[in-house]
Amino acid sequence: MKDFFRRLLTRKDFQIFEELEEHLPTDREQLATILFEKRLITSYQLSEILKNYEDQLFVGNYVLQCLVGEGSMARVYMARSQDFDTIYAVKILKPARAASAMVLKRFQREVATLSTLWNDHIVRAIYGGVDGTRHYLVMEYLPGITLEELSRRRGSFSIAEVCSIGIAILKAIQGLRIAGLVHRDIKPSNILISPKGDWVKLVDLGLAHLEPSPETQALTFKNAPWIMGTPDYVSPEQIETPYAVDYRTDIYSLGCTLYYLLVGHAPFDGYNIIQKLSHHLYSEPLQLRSLRKDVPESLDLLICQMLAKQPDLRCSNIEQLLGQLQQFTQEAGETLFACEETLVDELQIGMDRDLESNYCQTILYPQDQNQLSLQPDPECMMSIEFELR
Repeated sequence: MKDFFRRLLTRKDFQIFEELEEHLPTDREQLATILFEKRLITSYQLSEILKNYEDQLFVGNYVLQCLVGEGSMARVYMARSQDFDTIYAVKILKPARAASAMVLKRFQREVATLSTLWNDHIVRAIYGGVDGTRHYLVMEYLPGITLEELSRRRGSFSIAEVCSIGIAILKAIQGLRIAGLVHRDIKPSNILISPKGDWVKLVDLGLAHLEPSPETQALTFKNAPWIMGTPDYVSPEQIETPYAVDYRTDIYSLGCTLYYLLVGHAPFDGYNIIQKLSHHLYSEPLQLRSLRKDVPESLDLLICQMLAKQPDLRCSNIEQLLGQLQQFTQEAGETLFACEETLVDELQIGMDRDLESNYCQTILYPQDQNQLSLQPDPECMMSIEFELR
């Protein structure tokens, strides 16, 4: 049992364990309960030990601290490196899903995709591996909040904030394009922002796809049995030819996202899935200025152009788009979240943590609360985006 806790605890906490050892019970369940009460282990770890699943607390060289969320494909945990006691996010593919060749290939693609990217506005992958039957991806730890959850908390965003976020995600799209990739699922719940607004990052590259080449287009047009993306933010070409899209489909989805941030809903909100897809193909959304009077006419036109049905008619020059959004930010004369001190304080509560104590109080912001299948540990949560499909 001592060797087990040597692996489970940080070096500092194991020293505390050794100091207490002669006063601790030998019964495994009682011992684990006392260690939890002393905050040397988390409630998730206690639960796994009590269920005799303690071996599942280790994957590769990482110790699972707590479950932060679960989707149909994978679970995401906060984890600690045994080498340096550093905190990471670890995404583990569910065993039942790993049995599917298609799902396994998609997960492996996410690992491969992230490993090739190094962009300030894209979540960074640290390592991908297999431990027995468990396929996992180690990512940087991101204590932040999704734009979707932030919108729920405080309503619409200022013009400067929307444009600043747009600039960050355009730079992420630019990085993906350089790597020959298309994200295919840009939306508010796949964008994280720090409590102070000093970084914005695009996450969840599970749907990332290589841009089509002349050699592959003939194959992909006729082999597209389903739509890849999210109905509120999917581009017309994702509906018609999902395997033959390029970076312009990400620009369309970003346009939908900026629309959402400005008015609090997606361009075709309030319809069922089939109707939404039809509207993306054939209908124009309401003009932003008809929903929000302070939106500059030129910004309204710019987002409208990003939402053009034909990719060739969209704003396809990323540098030009960046310049236009930067101009709006400068004209507004604001900084991102400059006037949101109350919000910053609210989000910062519980996010400070002692990494050596194995105890954290950060906050989980799921993509879609209706799709969560369980509640994460209340005293050990973090904000990390993951697949909830």
